Amino acid sequence: MAHYNVDYNYGHSQEVELFGKTSRRYEKIEYMERGVCPDCYRAEKQQEREQENERAVGLAKSLGFPVLEGSMKQVAWGSSIRQKTYESICRSNPEHPVYGYGLVAEVISLEASAKWWIDNRRVGCVRITKMIAANYPAKYQAIQTRGEEGSE
Repeated sequence: MAHYNVDYNYGHSQEVELFGKTSRRYEKIEYMERGVCPDCYRAEKQQEREQENERAVGLAKSLGFPVLEGSMKQVAWGSSIRQKTYESICRSNPEHPVYGYGLVAEVISLEASAKWWIDNRRVGCVRITKMIAANYPAKYQAIQTRGEEGSE
């Protein structure tokens, strides 16, 4: 175990503790010096998350999605997940065969729990709509009926 000073490629410096063979330590230092310091990396990621959350809020307003329920962090993360789900559905099938994207947005807007969106963030788009349909059968059926009437 030894402490080394890493000088990142744009001027920041940080002391790190490295383990293992000396040759591997120097390889690790060279690798780290080509990258971004951990503090700057965290700041970049935070800024990306904030931009994504702002974009999700804008989409939610334009599509009429309700504000999600939960803590501030949950709402921000859940809104971002919901927005990505909607966009993924739109990308996967440019012309929805049954009822169009206005009604898809209505289906997605049925689930207003940020925790639910976070818990199901890795579930595929088709499965998400089926899960929402199972949670809100009467509302889903009304939306589907309106869609079928509109497509005739």
